[in-house]
Amino acid sequence: MNKVVDFLRLNEVGDISKKKDSLLIVVLFSLFLVACNETGTEDTSTSEKPDAAEALRLNNQADIFQWEGNIFQTEIEWIDELEMNEDQYIGDIQFSATKAEDFKNGTANHLPIGAKQKNVMIF
Repeated sequence: MNKVVDFLRLNEVGDISKKKDSLLIVVLFSLFLVACNETGTEDTSTSEKPDAAEALRLNNQADIFQWEGNIFQTEIEWIDELEMNEDQYIGDIQFSATKAEDFKNGTANHLPIGAKQKNVMIF
């Protein structure tokens, strides 16, 4: 009878060991699933009109002017070949600036004061 009881105890120990192994596998698998779950933050970006500082940061030799809050770039070869008509004329350069923070409407960094401008390309 002692042999039967000892055999049952061995089976109980084996069952407990199997339950522990199964539980360990379930816990490890759960941790694996949680670790693989993508919980990154969502990045959003907004786009705004470039200002003189950005235009000059991208190309410090850019020939630009500001009109009605927009930055325009000059010296674009295929645009220079276009004929200007009255519909494209937007105004004259009124100010000259060498620093981006000095730009306001009617300001250019390379064009002379009084230069006539046409609306052909927003930077």
